[in-house]
Parts: sequence; C-alpha cells; structure tokens
Amino acid sequence: MGTPLKPNEPGNNCTVCWGPGKPFGNGPTPTVIQLRLTSLLPGEYADDADFDNLLVTHYLEQTGLPCTFNIIDGNLSWTVAWNSTNTYIGVYDFGTLRPVFQGYIDEVCEVDLPSTLISPSGNIAWNGFANITWDLEGL
Repeated sequence: MGTPLKPNEPGNNCTVCWGPGKPFGNGPTPTVIQLRLTSLLPGEYADDADFDNLLVTHYLEQTGLPCTFNIIDGNLSWTVAWNSTNTYIGVYDFGTLRPVFQGYIDEVCEVDLPSTLISPSGNIAWNGFANITWDLEGL
C-alpha cells in the first residue's frame, strides 16, 4: 500500500528552504519528498480510512508551487507546504473534508510537526506526529 516511489530529480527551486544559507542546504529542491505519520489515534470517523495505509510512508510530488508537495492516495489528499512564515501539513478526505492530520507551525522549513487536532470529534484521526524526509540520490 502507499504510493510508489518515483525517481527523485531536481525540481523547481523552493528558495524558502533550499539554497545558500537556507535550512535545507545548498542542494537542489527535490521533486519528491516522503511524509510519514505516526501515533495517530482513531477519531469519530475512523471507519472512513484505512489506518494501515495512513501509517506507511507516502511520497509527495512537487506541485506547480515550488514549496508545495501533494499526492492523492485513494480518497485522501496529502499536502506539505512551506512558505516564508510557516510550515503546514494536511491530510484530508477530499470528499468529506474530514481531517486525518493537520499540522501547522509558525516556523519556516520544519520537518517534524505534531498534529494540531486535539480531539476525536469530527475527525478521521487525531493526535500524532508527521515527519518529512527526502532522498538525495538522483539530485
């Protein structure tokens, strides 16, 4: 399960996080990043999701925006976005808009975030952590 790994290659430069003096270093921005969720707890709508699939690494591809990565896996949308003021991670059922994971922090270029969902009410899952990595091979 999960999404298949596509070859990594340099993408459009996300100058917020990659480049001289930036948090992720001088190397090129990858086209693929890896997002892994851990420690999720079932929410009110837990039956709407395959929890085994939620807890495997997903490979997100760079979108038209150089600092945003996304993938649709089944009925879930997985998104990571960095901008000049914050880091955002969101996993939602795109049909019902019920959240699985939502992480937001007013820090630039973070790769580890806790969920901001603090209750099972109205959610597919809640609690948990997200970790973002990428493979340097092929860059």
